[in-house]
Amino acid sequence: MAKEKKRVTASSLIKAGIEKGSSEAAILKTVAAKVPTSNADGSHVRYYAAQMFRNGEIKADQKAKYVKPRGRPTGKKIVPKKGKVKLKKVKKAA
Repeated sequence: MAKEKKRVTASSLIKAGIEKGSSEAAILKTVAAKVPTSNADGSHVRYYAAQMFRNGEIKADQKAKYVKPRGRPTGKKIVPKKGKVKLKKVKKAA
């Protein structure tokens, strides 16, 4: 019986690179070399890193290497003004 060849896909190469901790550029270079028809880019790496984190395959620090946090910058806190809030008077229509 002939040996079964392990199928190499872009997703399997990306996942293997994430597990090893390779940089995003190195992962994409490997994918481009082994699967020339692939159109994988940085968004694919971020997608698989987030997916692997949800499945418990990688830790949060590994995910943070590829997926940047979103939302409002946390450098400055928004604090409500102290004291009474002044309301503007509205003119009534005649």
